[in-house]
Amino acid sequence: MTLAAGDTFLITDPDFGKQHLRIVLTGPTGTPPSVLTVQLNTATALADRTTVLCIGDHPFCRRETVVSYDTIHVMEVALLAELEGYQKVIDGARAVVENYRPHIDVNPAWPMVALGEVCERVQYGLSSPLNTDGLGHRTFRMNEIVE
Repeated sequence: MTLAAGDTFLITDPDFGKQHLRIVLTGPTGTPPSVLTVQLNTATALADRTTVLCIGDHPFCRRETVVSYDTIHVMEVALLAELEGYQKVIDGARAVVENYRPHIDVNPAWPMVALGEVCERVQYGLSSPLNTDGLGHRTFRMNEIVE
């Protein structure tokens, strides 16, 4: 992964799962090679307005956005490359989930029952009651379950 001052990348917040845009402020220096980055956040009334990006300045900016200098971090280039690989896996998984459309084959021979009837049966209980000889399984109904 090659990074230079002015490059941008998205990083996912591990606590909230939201993506944040970060800007690289310096080229790689030191051992291990590291860069200085800051995060961009949606502008609020209390935000530091020293550096403001407008809607469309970057494809990620859908609202007025400010540089949050309190989020300045030194990040290792190798770690960022590793995170980029993880992000690709996360993005791929997200695409699979977003495009998943369940398909259930319904057998036309299955009886059709009104949903209300099914709900009543579930509330009452679905197991077979004892037969007249006292054989079978004890049936617990929903109203018999108390804490």
